[in-house]
Amino acid sequence: MKALRVAHKIEFPDVHDLAHLVSLLEETRIVVPVEIRRANESTPYVVVAHYPGKVRPLTHRDHERVLDVAEAVRRWVAEQLST
Repeated sequence: MKALRVAHKIEFPDVHDLAHLVSLLEETRIVVPVEIRRANESTPYVVVAHYPGKVRPLTHRDHERVLDVAEAVRRWVAEQLST
């Protein structure tokens, strides 16, 4: 999502809050599909990755869910950058 902001020459804060990044994209009139908005659900997992031990460990199901959302975001961003 940050790549889209860079491509559109729009500044963004150094944050890991995916809901905030989605809202920043929408403020610039980029239409964000519902399935990409689900990336917000991954924010707690970003915290786990950056600060291990601060929250409960991830389960195998958590990992798969996060990977599915991350792949959907990656595909969508790549599509946006190619247009």
